[in-house]
Amino acid sequence: MPEMLVYVLLMYVGGVEEPNFRVHFRTLSQCAKHKVAIEHQSGDDFPYIFPKTNRFSLVCMPKIITSKQAGTEIIFHDLPDVVADK
Repeated sequence: MPEMLVYVLLMYVGGVEEPNFRVHFRTLSQCAKHKVAIEHQSGDDFPYIFPKTNRFSLVCMPKIITSKQAGTEIIFHDLPDVVADK
């Protein structure tokens, strides 16, 4: 069965070993963008200029899934890249 590499954004709250929240992405760049925006509580173009939250921690982890799981068991949250007007 064909496999694919995806990325999972894991949120840890309160120093627990199991993640409290999981979101799947097709690309590492989308996972990283969401991680930074959530950590800094900002959806602006440059969210890293705001201080990071200390209420939870986030990490992007790779995961191998079957192609059958994609879109059925696992829903992806990648957003389309928007080109800014110049």
